[in-house]
Amino acid sequence: MSNADTIYYQTHRDEILEKRRLYRMANREKISDCQKKYREINRQRLNAWHRQPHVRQHKKIVRARWNAESRNRVLRHYSGGEVHCRHCGIRDPDVLTIDHMNGNGRRHREQVNTYQSSTAFYRWLIRNDFPVGFQVLCANCQLKKERSERRQRFRIDGGAAF
Repeated sequence: MSNADTIYYQTHRDEILEKRRLYRMANREKISDCQKKYREINRQRLNAWHRQPHVRQHKKIVRARWNAESRNRVLRHYSGGEVHCRHCGIRDPDVLTIDHMNGNGRRHREQVNTYQSSTAFYRWLIRNDFPVGFQVLCANCQLKKERSERRQRFRIDGGAAF
């Protein structure tokens, strides 16, 4: 790419990207068919490439980065900007979790098939435009809430309110 091409791209970047996006939307089937055909023709070469150690390591790094970004995005959304526990205010992201406000978390995660992985659950929240009914709690507050609800259900010592 020449210097003039680089300057042109930098000045018209948004227009170029918008044209590409519109083309991809209008020709989604054609692009998908071409990609499938390419993968069929080059299957052995692609498989060999993806088995190389440096490629696998790069994929792990990219996946870990994407998972962390997804988790942070979900925590920021449900915290209302700055990440913190809704109950006690703790700000340590390592101990923060997403809580189902109406207490049906296990059933819900089984229904949407995200029970095995918190990452899959974060992806589900993002894909579904952050549905209501969730909040950010630290692990301690979430455990206190769950035990309080369990005491109320089984009427053990009155079930102190959370």
